[in-house]
Amino acid sequence: MKTEKRLTMALSVLVALMMLAVPLASSSNLFVDGGQTNSNGDAPNLGAAGDTLTINLNIPENSLDVIDYDDLKDNLTTTNIIYSVDAKNGVIRAICDSDESSKQVQIKTVLDAIKTALGSDGRMAAYDLTFSGDYTTVEEKIEGQITANAVWKLKNTYGEVSIITKGLGEDSEKIKAYKYVDASKKTELNIDDLPTYLKTAGNGYVVNLKSSNDQPVYTYIVTDSKGNKVVDGDKIESGSVLTATYTFDSLNYGTISVNSPIFDNAVTFYVAKTTGALQVATTTYWMIFNALVNEEYLNDVMDSNNPAASVPNFTETPSAIETPFTANDGSCKINSWTNGTENYALNSNSTISIGSELTLNAEFTTFPVKFMVNGQVQIVNVKYGEFSKASCPFDTAGMTVWISVDDGGVKSIFNFDRSAEDLQKELVKSTSEKTLTLIALFSAYDETAYVTFNAADGAYFGDKKDKITEVIIPVAKGTTADKIPMPANPSKDADGKSYLFAYWAADGSEYEFKSTNKVDDAGLELTANFVEYTFTVNFFIDDNKYIVLYCNGDLTYNSTSKKVDVSNVTGALYDGKTYLAADIGADLTSKLIPTKAGYNFVQWNDKDGKMMLTLGIDAKEYVEVTNAGFSKISANTDLYAEFDAAEYVIIYSGNTAAATNNMIQVGTVGESLNFFSDSTFSNDGYKLKEWNTRPDGKGTTYALGSAFTLSGADYDKLSKISKDNMTIPDGIDHGFTLYAIWEKVGSSDNPSGNTDGDNDNSSNTDTYLLAGILVVIIILIIVVAVVLRKKQ
Repeated sequence: MKTEKRLTMALSVLVALMMLAVPLASSSNLFVDGGQTNSNGDAPNLGAAGDTLTINLNIPENSLDVIDYDDLKDNLTTTNIIYSVDAKNGVIRAICDSDESSKQVQIKTVLDAIKTALGSDGRMAAYDLTFSGDYTTVEEKIEGQITANAVWKLKNTYGEVSIITKGLGEDSEKIKAYKYVDASKKTELNIDDLPTYLKTAGNGYVVNLKSSNDQPVYTYIVTDSKGNKVVDGDKIESGSVLTATYTFDSLNYGTISVNSPIFDNAVTFYVAKTTGALQVATTTYWMIFNALVNEEYLNDVMDSNNPAASVPNFTETPSAIETPFTANDGSCKINSWTNGTENYALNSNSTISIGSELTLNAEFTTFPVKFMVNGQVQIVNVKYGEFSKASCPFDTAGMTVWISVDDGGVKSIFNFDRSAEDLQKELVKSTSEKTLTLIALFSAYDETAYVTFNAADGAYFGDKKDKITEVIIPVAKGTTADKIPMPANPSKDADGKSYLFAYWAADGSEYEFKSTNKVDDAGLELTANFVEYTFTVNFFIDDNKYIVLYCNGDLTYNSTSKKVDVSNVTGALYDGKTYLAADIGADLTSKLIPTKAGYNFVQWNDKDGKMMLTLGIDAKEYVEVTNAGFSKISANTDLYAEFDAAEYVIIYSGNTAAATNNMIQVGTVGESLNFFSDSTFSNDGYKLKEWNTRPDGKGTTYALGSAFTLSGADYDKLSKISKDNMTIPDGIDHGFTLYAIWEKVGSSDNPSGNTDGDNDNSSNTDTYLLAGILVVIIILIIVVAVVLRKKQ
C-alpha cells in the first residue's frame, strides 16, 4: 500500500508541475531580449531626442502678480534645449534636441535658466520661487518625461490683498501683493498704485461717436473693509479687502451686444443716446462691424472672394464692398448679421435699436494638413480651433515624435504639446499650395533615415485633387528593405492614355525590397515607373487571366516573315509582377507557351475559337511564331489557350504464371472510361474478384467495370512505360498497370501467384486470433496470482 501511495503522490506532483509550466512559459516573454516594456507592451524609447522637462508655473488665475511671457520667451535660452512656452496654460517645456550623453542637460540648469529669464520684477518681486517634482535631485540629467512644479512663497515684506469688483456684470475677485509699511509689525500695507484694470474697466467703446477713444461709461469708487475710500498712495490695514463698485451711466449710454460662434463670449458695445448737439444718435450694423475691427475682435479682414484685393477701408461709409469676409488670419468666414428674425448685410446702414442682441453669422475655416504615418498618407481638413494630434486619422501607437517638412525638404520636430493658440497659428499657415506636412517617427529622431517615394511626373497618391506627389517614410537607420512600410501604388492618367504602375526604381533601375538591401544614413530616393498603354492583350487559361501585354500602338503580323511586330509592347503582367518593355526577356516570353498538367498546348484562340496565334520553339530554344490569325490588333483583345488532353494506357496483368499476355486500354485525361470486366482473363477454379495496383492486392483496389477518370495532376504522377512485348500506340508514353486479384471457387490447386485473392487476409486473421488468445491467457494468469496472494 505504501508503494501505491508513493506512486500516487509522485503522479500528483508531476501533474502540478505540468500545470505550473504553462503560466511560467507564457510569462517568460515579459523581458524579450532583456528589454523593458511600458504599460502598452511597447518598448520604450529610452535616451531618444525629445526627452522633456515639463515645468508647471502654477500661477493662480486670479493673481494680479503675473509674468511677462514675451520677455520670458526672449530671455529663455539653454544649449541643447528647445523651449516651448505655453502662456495660456502657464507651462514651459524644455525639450532635449540631442540624445548624446555628453549633451544631456541637468534639471538644475533649466530651472536656473527660468529664474534668470524671469528677472526680479513683476511676480518675482513679491514671491520667492522654488521647484519640486518627480525627480530625486536637480543634478539629475533630463531623461524621459520629467515634471517640475513651481512653488511660490510670499516674501516676508509683502502681504496679499483681495480686490473685489462689483457692477460690471459678474462680480470678480483678484489677489494683489503689496509691501508692508513696516515688515516687522505687518499692520499696514502701502497701496502705492491701484491695479490699472480698475481704472479702465469702466471705459467702453462707444460705436456711434466719432471719437474712437474709450469713453467712461461707468463711474467707480474703491473702498476698504471699513468703507473708507482708497486711492493711489493710501495705506490700509492688513487683512482689509478692497472693493471697486461701478455704476453705469444709463442717462447718456445704452448697450448693444454681439454673439458669434467665433467669439468665446458675447461682446458688448456702448452707444451714445445723443450727439454732442443733443440730437438722437443713430447706430448702424456697419458701425458695429467697424467697432469689432477697431477693438481687434476681428483682424486681417479680407474679401473672401478675392483674397488678393486690398483691405477695405472700414472707417468709411461702405460702397461696393464684396462679402463675405474672411478674418483673423483667414481662420473664419463672416457672412451676415441677424437681429431677431431679420438678416442684414455686414455693411448695412440700417439703424439698430439700443439694447439689441445681434448675431454675427460666421464659421471657422478649415485648413489642409497632410499626415504621413507608416506609408499611409492623407490630407485632413482641420477646422480652426480643433487642430491637435487627434486630427491624425491613422494609428500612431509606438511613435516617438512628429516632424514637419517644409517646401525645401527641411525636417524639424513638431510639438503638439503646446498652447492651442500656438497650434492654430501653425494651422492657418497651411494652404493647398503649401500644405503643412507632418510625419510620425517610430525611432529616435537622431537615428532615423528617410525613404522618399516620388510618384513621378503627372502621377499622384490617393485622390488626384489632393495633389500628393510624394510620400516620406521614416525608418531606423540600417533597416532592411523588406521591412520598409510601403505606400499604396501611385496613379497616373492622361487623355487617351492609360498607365499601370510597374515598380519603384532607384538610380533608374528596379529597386528590390529584400533583406540584403539596407537603408543607410543618407536615406533612399525612389521613383515610380509606369507602363503607358492604349490597349491590352489578355491571355487566359481556363478563364483565369494568365499574362497581360500592354500596348501603346498596333500589334501587326507579317505573314511573309511570320513575325509579330512587338515594338509597341510597353510592358507585361505575369504572376503578379509588372515588367517594362526593357525587362521582358526570354524567360517571360517562354511563358507564352503555357504548361498544363496532363495536357499539351495547341494554340491561342479568340473568344469564338478562331486560331489567333500558334507558337513553337526554334533551334535556339526561343519562342517563335509559326502562324497567326490576325494582321493587326488595335484594341483590347482576349485570347484563350487551347489544349489537347494527353492519352495514357492501362496495362492489365492476369497475375498468374499461366497468363503471360497483358491487355491494353487507352484512356484520355479528363475523360471517363470503364475498367475491364471479369471476362478479361480466365483462371480455372478461380474467379476474377477485382483489380489492384499491386500484384499482392495491397495497393489501390478498383472494382471490375467501374468508371474511372484521370486528372491532369494525376497524369503527371504516372511513370513512363516500357513498350517491350506490348503493342502501345505511338505518342503514348505514360500509363499504369492493374493486376488481376483472384478468388478461389473450387478445389483446384492454386496454379501460381495470388490466385485466391484472400491468402494474405486469411493469414492476417489467423495472426489476430492467436494474439487475442495469448492476451486472454495472460489476464487469467494475473487473476489467479492475485487470488493466491490474498489466500496467503
